[in-house]
Amino acid sequence: MEEPDSLERTRSRSRGSVLLACLILTLVLGCVTALPGSAESPLLIDALVGFNGQAREGRFGPVLVSVTNAGTSIPVDVQLVVSWGSSLRGTTDSRLFTRQSVLGSGATRRIPFLVPLPPDARTLDLRISSRGSLLAHQSIDLRGQVSRDRIVAAVASELSLDSIAALSDATGNVRVVYPRIDDLPETWAAYDCIDMVIVHDTSFQQLRAAQVSALERWVVTGGTVVLTGGAAGLQHADAGFGGLMPVRVTGLVTRTALPSVARLAGVPRGPRGSIVLAESIVTTGRTLARDGDLPLVVERRLGRGSVWFLAFDPTLAPFPGWDGMLPLWRLMASRDRQPTLPAESHAPLDDPWLRVMLASPALALPSVILVLALVGLYCALLFPITNGRLLRSMKTRTRIVLLLAIPLLAGTGSWIVFDTVTFRAAPRVIDAALVEMRSGDGQALVTEKVGIVATRPAAVDIAAGTHELPVSEIGLRLTGAAARTPPPPGFAVAAGDATRLSGVAVGRYGVRLILLNDVVPMPVTAHAVRAGSTVTVTVGNASARALQSCFFWTNGRGYRLGDIPPNGVVRASFALEGAVDLQALRVVDDPTRAALWNLVAPGVSGPAVVGWLDGSALALRVGGAEPVNAQAPLSLLVVEPE
Repeated sequence: MEEPDSLERTRSRSRGSVLLACLILTLVLGCVTALPGSAESPLLIDALVGFNGQAREGRFGPVLVSVTNAGTSIPVDVQLVVSWGSSLRGTTDSRLFTRQSVLGSGATRRIPFLVPLPPDARTLDLRISSRGSLLAHQSIDLRGQVSRDRIVAAVASELSLDSIAALSDATGNVRVVYPRIDDLPETWAAYDCIDMVIVHDTSFQQLRAAQVSALERWVVTGGTVVLTGGAAGLQHADAGFGGLMPVRVTGLVTRTALPSVARLAGVPRGPRGSIVLAESIVTTGRTLARDGDLPLVVERRLGRGSVWFLAFDPTLAPFPGWDGMLPLWRLMASRDRQPTLPAESHAPLDDPWLRVMLASPALALPSVILVLALVGLYCALLFPITNGRLLRSMKTRTRIVLLLAIPLLAGTGSWIVFDTVTFRAAPRVIDAALVEMRSGDGQALVTEKVGIVATRPAAVDIAAGTHELPVSEIGLRLTGAAARTPPPPGFAVAAGDATRLSGVAVGRYGVRLILLNDVVPMPVTAHAVRAGSTVTVTVGNASARALQSCFFWTNGRGYRLGDIPPNGVVRASFALEGAVDLQALRVVDDPTRAALWNLVAPGVSGPAVVGWLDGSALALRVGGAEPVNAQAPLSLLVVEPE
C-alpha cells in the first residue's frame, strides 16, 4: 500500500504544480495587459498627403491623418516627422509636428496637419503614442507624391476636367486632382501647394463654413478660383460660395453662339450649338465677355488673387472640342502663384526687414559707461602687480604667486562680470510685420517676422493668440560656436484654441527668426485719381487702429498724408512735381522706419498708400524675452488703391 500512496501523492503534487503555473501565467498576462496601450486593440491609421496624394514641392501641404480606434477611449499624441535632403551629401533636415487628441471607443478621428514640403522631400513618419507607449507607426515615401508640377484641384462629382492638363508647357507640367468635398481643408495655408481651384459642382452638398472661409482667404494670398456655370451654377450659392462669387445666379437661359467669348480667347470662331447658360447679375468685379446684358465671363480681384465665373459649363458640348477653351483656361491660370509660406531657409541677417532692426544699439555691445566701469575694475585688480613699491616690499615667492594668480583672477572675474552683469540674461525680441491689402477687399495678408536674440542659450515660448497660423522656422547661426552647431532639428506645434511654439531654443550669441502668416480683416480703402499734373488721394480708415505717418507712393516718389485716426478719412491733392524722393523721406524723424520702407519699397508694384501700425498685427506674444528698447512691435501697412 505504500507504493500506491506515494504515486498518488506525486500525482497530487503534479496537479498542484500545474495549477500554480496556470495561476502565475494568468497573473503575468494580467500584468502585461495592464501596461499602457497593450489593453487597446491595434489602431488603424492612414495619412493622405496633399490633395489626393499630390503636392507641389517648395510649398506647405496638408496631411490628413485618419485613426480608427477599436478599443477603449484613450488620449494620444499624434506626431509627424517630415525629413528632406540627401544622406549621401550629409544635408538631411527634419521638422516635428505634434497634435494631441482623444480617440473615442470605436470611433474614427481625422486629424489635419500642415507641413513644409521642400525640394528633396524624402519621408513622412507618422507616430501615435499614449502615455509614452508607441501604439502605431507608419512611414510614407514622399518622393512619389511631391513634385514640381503645378496642381489644379477640381471640385467635381465626375472626372470631367482632365483636359486642363494640356496647359503643360516648357515651364512645367500641370496635374488635375479631384479631392473629396469632405477632405477640403479648413485652413487657407493648406492650399499653398495648389495653383488653381475649379468648382464645377458639389453634388448639392453644403460645405462647412470653415472650408469656404479657407478658400476665400487663400484667394487673398494669390490663389485663383474658377466657378463654372450651366445648370451646376445654380447650386454654388447653396453650397456656401455665395459670398465668394462675383455674380448672383437667377436662372438658366439658352444661346446658340457666344462670339464675345471667342474674342476673349483670341480665336476666330466661338462655340456653336445649344448652350445652357447661368443667367446672373454682376455684384462685384468686371465683365470680360457678355451677350447683351448677360455676363458670360466675370473676374473679381480679391487681394493678390482672383475669382472667375463662367456662365457656361466647360465640360459639356460644344466646349470640349472648341479650340478656344484651352486659351481661355490659360488666361485664367496665367499667373503662377508664388508660395506664401516659403519652406526653404535663409539667413535672418540677410532678411531685408530685420537687417536694419538687428543693427539697433540695444543689440550691440554694452553702453560706453559699462565698458569703462569694467576696464576700471580690471585695472584695480591688477594694481598690486603694477605698483613697484608694493612689489619690492614682498618676498620673492609671494611676488611670483601674485604675478601668476592676480592676472588669472582679474581676467576670470572680469569675464564673469561682463557675461552675467553687463549683458542681459534674458533674450531680446524684435518684431516687424508687413500688412498687404487691396483697397476695398477688407482682408489683408500679414507676414510677421520675429527675431529672437540671445547672449546665452535660452528657450522661449511663442503664443499666437487664437489664429490658426502655419509656422515656419528659419534658423539663424551667427558666429563662433553657434555657426558650427545648428539648432535642434525641429520643434513641436500643438494646435488647439491657440497655436503655440513651446521651448523654441536659441543658441549662445545666436538669433532665431520665426515667420508667421495669416489673413486678417483690415477695412482700409484708398482711391487715387490723376488729373494732369495733380494727383488726388482719398484714404478711409474704418479699422479700430490709427495709421501713423502715412504717405502715398507712386513711381518711386512719395507724398505725405500724415496720420489717419480710426474711422477717419483723409483727402489730399498733390502736385506731381512736389513729390518727396523716397531716399530722402524720413517718417517722423525715425530712420528705422524710413530704412525699413526703403528696403520693402522695391517689392511694391504700382501706387500704394503706406502707413505704420504700432502694435502686433497678429497679437503675437513671446514669453521669456524682452522687447528691444521696450517698444511695441512695428507693422507696416501697404494698401493698393482701387
